[in-house]
Amino acid sequence: MRYQFNPERLAYWYLRLNGFLTIENFIVHDEQGGAQRTDVDLLGLRLPNRREAFRTYEGQERWMADDPRFAEKVIPFAAFVEVATGLCKLNGPWTNPTKENLPRAIRALGSFSTEVEVKRASDALYATGRYVSEQMELGLISIGARTNPTLNDKLPNALQIVWREVLEFIFDRFYAYEREKRGHPQWDLDGHLLWRAFQEHYNDKEEFTNSLVLLATRADGEEIENYIKSKRHE
Repeated sequence: MRYQFNPERLAYWYLRLNGFLTIENFIVHDEQGGAQRTDVDLLGLRLPNRREAFRTYEGQERWMADDPRFAEKVIPFAAFVEVATGLCKLNGPWTNPTKENLPRAIRALGSFSTEVEVKRASDALYATGRYVSEQMELGLISIGARTNPTLNDKLPNALQIVWREVLEFIFDRFYAYEREKRGHPQWDLDGHLLWRAFQEHYNDKEEFTNSLVLLATRADGEEIENYIKSKRHE
């Protein structure tokens, strides 16, 4: 069976399973009360001391293992995440300094207290895709089907993650912690569908990844209403 997913929702679950606190469709507002400037698909914040699902295995203490790209960070990490079904990309509003959207997003995030710090961070993000201070790291992340050499040349420190890596991480997390993840009545529809796909392909990671199809659409009103009704009757 094939399961259709909105790519932003699949990216949300990848970040969630890696310990990120997330905001979907993070909107950057205009200071003068005009129309919104732009939005980012996901804003994620991950704290460095995150620990979950402790267990002892063969006499050794082990915690749930997150993606090393995030787990190895030693200070709080905030990520502006853009999602694509094809080539990894970052939209113009996030890469064009003249639009001044990154400073606005950094102010809204509240990670720095002075305009000097905001400018230093936004300049670094525009130049390389990453900024690190003593207390905070900010990064641009693009998730897509294939890495983008042009994006890498323009923003060498922006993180590019491909969908196969996302799906394989989700499968490995469910497989390694099946007992802990088995009970999840609070999960949303997408989480339940991911779990169903995992159960159907429990012993085949390749089939699991092939069973998930990305759609560049959002749920319509009828789908949302049906989902709300189903939750009321649980």
